[in-house]
Amino acid sequence: MREVPATRGYDVVLSIDSVIQHKVEEELARVVAASKPEKATIIVSDARTGFLLALANWPTFNLNEYRSIPATEIRRLRNIAVADVLEPGSTFKIVPAAGALQEGLVSPRDSFDCSLERVEYKGRMRDLPREDHRFSHPLTLSEIISHSSNKGAAQLGMLLQEKRLHDYSRAFGFGEPTGLAPIYPEAGGLFAHYSKWSGSDITRIPMGHTVAATPLQIHYAMGVIASGGELLRPQVVREIRDAQGETVYRFAPVTRRRVISDTTAKTMTTMLARVTVQGEGTAPVAAIPGYEIAGKTGTTQKLINGRYSSQHHIASFVGFFPASRPELVISVIVDDGHGPNGGTGYGAAVAAPSFKRIAEQLIQYLDIKPGGAALARPLFALEGGRP
Repeated sequence: MREVPATRGYDVVLSIDSVIQHKVEEELARVVAASKPEKATIIVSDARTGFLLALANWPTFNLNEYRSIPATEIRRLRNIAVADVLEPGSTFKIVPAAGALQEGLVSPRDSFDCSLERVEYKGRMRDLPREDHRFSHPLTLSEIISHSSNKGAAQLGMLLQEKRLHDYSRAFGFGEPTGLAPIYPEAGGLFAHYSKWSGSDITRIPMGHTVAATPLQIHYAMGVIASGGELLRPQVVREIRDAQGETVYRFAPVTRRRVISDTTAKTMTTMLARVTVQGEGTAPVAAIPGYEIAGKTGTTQKLINGRYSSQHHIASFVGFFPASRPELVISVIVDDGHGPNGGTGYGAAVAAPSFKRIAEQLIQYLDIKPGGAALARPLFALEGGRP
């Protein structure tokens, strides 16, 4: 037998930041202790390049002790962020809103009657979805986003009609893998072709129902707005170095496609920033003094035995900041968590506060300025390497 001496190979440098990852895992532990969810995921990425800076799931496991996990808890071995699917709920409303803006069908100040129970669509009366709140006046497009109106989102979907709503949804990344594989085997989600939609889907899909997506898909859909209209591919390997520590290959950001124009993305950002304004939006708890926070809450009833449950919810807050010069995208998704004092685990109650706590820590750690002129350097260099 011939013995071959070992030689030092290449080193792989990850984009995952150990400090950010630690802060995220600490916050995830806080979420689990407070709300006792079935599952939870927190993701942080660079808004300009798509590189992942942190990703944490619960339940989790110790890589060194994977054989000790009982068969009844084998689900802990999955990377929930890319392997499990859920209904995105109201975080999906960015899709019909951005699509309708891009097509020139609406402006931020156009108003919609969100008190209607039924509307006519293609010669038939269609039931509009229920609202969590009653609105005493017609809502502008901006208010549909900031107040998270289901009826308003449904009317936006009907303006787009089936094909365009389908095409924009797919353009935002729903129904296909994000491209993080083969590092992680990932689910593509569930998004049917419009030829297979039921009669009610045109009013339910715009509010994030009858769609199934991974947390990573939801995260990068919001990243489209933060990046200025481009769907970026998530990456975790930043560069490869030789035995002497010299960089031999640097991975560049990869744009999967342009989804909307930069102008539409900026308009969407302005509306999403109202979500965190006291008295205007659903998540003032995510606001940070001196910083513009743009984002969207989501609270969707879980499907239990084929029916939507009033007791079990998926709560989320997906956002980015600073809104005028996005640097970070942060997603907090909590599956079946409980709100304060055992109440309903709404996105504003369970997920948005975690977004704020993480963002406040990263402002200090990364020295993120409130806004204005862009920083001299991005978190990860844009030059060098191939897609």
